[in-house]
Amino acid sequence: MTSRTGSARAEDIQSDLLALKDHTKSARILTGFLGFAAVLGGAVFVFAFLVGANILPALRAPWARWAALVTVAGVGSAAFVLWVVRPLMWRPTYESLARMAEEKIDGLDNSLINAVQLSGERRSASPLLLFRAIDECVTRARGFDILSAVDRRGFKRRAAACAAVVVAVVLYGLVAPQNFAAGVSMLFNPTRFVPAVGRARIQKIVPGDADFLRGREVSIEAVIRKGLEGIPAGKLRVRFPGGRL
Repeated sequence: MTSRTGSARAEDIQSDLLALKDHTKSARILTGFLGFAAVLGGAVFVFAFLVGANILPALRAPWARWAALVTVAGVGSAAFVLWVVRPLMWRPTYESLARMAEEKIDGLDNSLINAVQLSGERRSASPLLLFRAIDECVTRARGFDILSAVDRRGFKRRAAACAAVVVAVVLYGLVAPQNFAAGVSMLFNPTRFVPAVGRARIQKIVPGDADFLRGREVSIEAVIRKGLEGIPAGKLRVRFPGGRL
């Protein structure tokens, strides 16, 4: 009766430690995924902003786009392995979980680690004294909320960083959708020609789609919303002399 009761008390503390492990593992994985999303999204946003907004035109070169893509992929992969895969592979022992809880819960002292170590005793001169020692440690340890040892501060920081990246991407996409699309396309299609988006916007082209006779002069008129360098906003006419079209 005494040994079975002692085993039951040991199982109580082990179930508490397993609950701590599950909650800690889930928190670390979710925190890591938020960090991974913030790093990857931030890297994509920085490149799309610098290139799409014409701040660093040199990054449009194919070699620079390849270098940026490799860098973004490398940083994203490293963040995923470090912050998501590693927590998935976490396999703590009961003793390490007990020490973790005692470090983070004030007043718990050595109750958990003593209960874990005493429950591992296979032989004892007095099984009754062993049970009483285990029962005392378990009773004291269960007077605290063991789940309060789960560290959620990192989750809050990374959630804030991820939210900031999402807001920046959404604002950029809403304010300058063409610049944003051009920047993202240049990053993920380094071999493809993607025209840069300048400050000028062509609102209308006259005559538009039309057929012309060879040898006749052609006049094309474009209505520009914002001025090009050296050309005021308004209308731009281009004439092709006869026979050159």
